[in-house]
Amino acid sequence: MTGTRSATGTRARALRRARAAQAPAEARRQARQLRVEAALAAYYQAAESAAGIRAAARTQAARITKQAENAAAAPDADAARAVAELRTLGEVNAEIARMCGISVAAVRKLAAAGKKDAECAEPVSAATGESSGPGVPGAIPDR
Repeated sequence: MTGTRSATGTRARALRRARAAQAPAEARRQARQLRVEAALAAYYQAAESAAGIRAAARTQAARITKQAENAAAAPDADAARAVAELRTLGEVNAEIARMCGISVAAVRKLAAAGKKDAECAEPVSAATGESSGPGVPGAIPDR
């Protein structure tokens, strides 16, 4: 029976020595794992912060764009009326586009909006068929 006890004791001592030999490597692995975890936490925190900053900027940009569109509505309407006036003066779309520096499609769109706006906003003289409002030849619409 002493042989079995001594074999068990020898095995236990061998396991203790093996664990002792592995302990420094295990400690380094655990320390590295903690550093990896800390770096990942820093990444996720920074990425979330950056996403929040971008979302706030998009919200602010949308608000500013809406304000700008509202502010530009009157000059856009003036430009559309001016293009419609050029058409009533006999200018063709291609020439209006060349003079204004815009596409023919933009001329059509502006002329239609200007004509519609002019019909609603400016009285038309029954005798001459001309609108009483002044055109704005210098107006440049968005391209």
